[in-house]
Order: sequence, then structure tokens, then C-alpha cells
Amino acid sequence: MPSEVSFVINADKTDAVKTVIVNEDGNYVPYWQQNDLLAVWIDAVGSTPSQFSNTSAQGRYASFEGTAAATDGSHVIYAVYPASCFKEAGRDNAIQVTLPAVQNPSATSFDPAADILVATPESIEVSSSSANVSSMAFKRCMNVLRIIPKDLTTGSVLASEAVSSVKFSAEGCSLAGDVTVNPSTGELSNWSNTSSSLTANFTDGELTGIDGANTVFFSVAPGVIESGTPLEFVITTENRTITRHAKAPADMNLEAGKLA
Repeated sequence: MPSEVSFVINADKTDAVKTVIVNEDGNYVPYWQQNDLLAVWIDAVGSTPSQFSNTSAQGRYASFEGTAAATDGSHVIYAVYPASCFKEAGRDNAIQVTLPAVQNPSATSFDPAADILVATPESIEVSSSSANVSSMAFKRCMNVLRIIPKDLTTGSVLASEAVSSVKFSAEGCSLAGDVTVNPSTGELSNWSNTSSSLTANFTDGELTGIDGANTVFFSVAPGVIESGTPLEFVITTENRTITRHAKAPADMNLEAGKLA
């Protein structure tokens, strides 16, 4: 009979796919965050994953610890980040996850709760109710869309105002929603409940100044925003709301795992 087994999953500090970007002496470096949560399955993707927490401090290295039911012997371990994205189990060892349309990025990074990562499955040996994964690598399933708003107001009135939210819409495009993920490859299929807009919320003056330099990061569904697609940008600051409309000047290729 399976019993509760203690697992440790180590994430390689040389792997570039992590959950947040940190400005380190002027360089943008990918880091893991303390208490990042993985959804974990043993041998097959079931309806209720175990949750493993990163017990290491924020940095380039992570050590996820948790328990899951297993017997002594050989097994395969699957993992998806963040644990909160899991919606339900699907057919053929697939899962359904949610890419939220409302996100909470920082001034330098995307929202880790919207950055869906799938681990390469690893073979493990359970012995005496414990097991260790020496190095697990992750694949980013979504695109990271970077928007740099410019202040086109007379007198640059937005340059010193704290930003509450930035909304980006692309007419007729699926930018977020529910999607089926293959937990072995990270391949996506069967989008549903989709949204053609994304909203980034900021708090406590974290993003101040629409100055053509500050960047807003979104996690967005892979795809193509075709040339000529109507776009809308809505920026809300502490004092005002500014709306701008445009059309995509060329095809925007939102490739999985890439920065656009």
C-alpha cells in the first residue's frame, strides 16, 4: 500500500526558467522565490495534486519539499508551477490550468502567479519513505509580453504619477483563459473561457511614472496578434485614466517561453 513519502525537488540554479526577475546590480536575473508552490503528481496526473513549497530563500536555487503517497521503488514525478493555476485533471494524463486575465506584476517582473511552468518529468527511486530529485528543469508555457507605455500628454503629466493599472486589449485575440497542458511536454491545447484583454494591477506606488522607460510585463497565451488588429491601452493612475487606440503595425508573434 502507498504511504506518505517525503520528497525533495531541487531546481538547478543554472536554469534560466524561474519565477521572478530581480534587478541585481543593473542586471535582470531570474530567481526563485521563497515559498513558491509546485503542484506535484507521482506516476500519473490525478485530480488532486500534492503541494511542495520552496524552503530556500529567494535566489537562483530552489529546494521544494513536500509529501505524496508512493511505495518504495521506481516512480515518475510530474510538477507544474504555480500550484494555484491547476483547475482540474483532463484526459490522457493531461491537466487543465488557468492563465488569469488580471495579473499583479512588479515594476521589474511578470506576475509569478500567472507564469505557468511545466517540469520535465523525472524518474525517482523511493526508499525508506523518502526520495530526492537532484535537479529538475522547467519549461515556460506562456509568452512574456513587455509593454513600455509612453506619456503623450501635454506637459508629461503622467511622468510622476503612481500607476494603478494598465490594461491591454487585442480585438478578437485569446490572451488568457483556461487551457489543457501536457505535463510531460508543456504543449497547450483546447483554450476556453478566453479573454481578449489583460490587466496589470499595481499597489502602493510600485510603478511610478509613464515615461517611456518603465516596463509592464504580462504573461500571455502564445499565438499571433496579426497586423492591423485593433489594440486598446488603458492606463489608470492616482489621478486620471488615459485610453489610447492603435492597430498592430505588424504581426506580433507571441511565442511560448519567449519575451515579446
